[in-house]
Amino acid sequence: MRINKEKMKEFMHYVISKFDSNINRTELCNLLYLLEFNYYKINKKPLTNEIYNKYPKIARPQHFIEIKDELLEENKIIEVNDPIYVGSYVELEYSSLKPVEINFLNKEEIAIIDSIIEKFLSMKTNEINNKIKNCISKNNIWNSTDCYDVLNLAIA
Repeated sequence: MRINKEKMKEFMHYVISKFDSNINRTELCNLLYLLEFNYYKINKKPLTNEIYNKYPKIARPQHFIEIKDELLEENKIIEVNDPIYVGSYVELEYSSLKPVEINFLNKEEIAIIDSIIEKFLSMKTNEINNKIKNCISKNNIWNSTDCYDVLNLAIA
């Protein structure tokens, strides 16, 4: 299956826009994965057809950089200029600059996304990361996938 790139871009922008303050890259990527995973569990079909790879601390969408760069070029999001260094890892943060134009996500998809995101909106960064990691660590897909391999939603 091919990624629905425009839908993924809208999905990423929508998730970023839901947070009043910045959302860091680890939170964003893991939250995108958690949302895709839960959507798949409910509907038995993928939301965007994005492929996620397991990294040591992150479920990273394969098209993350490409889509993030497009959102930056279109002035829909901003990448906070001061990177946060976590050991040897650079953590960037994102914030929405414009309201999201909904053209690809339908009402049912947005309702599922919103119901999950609501659980994270009032949390601080460390709490968000811990909650997402806790949810992901209970996930059979995450636990049965080797580092850097594809996280197969069909196992859900």
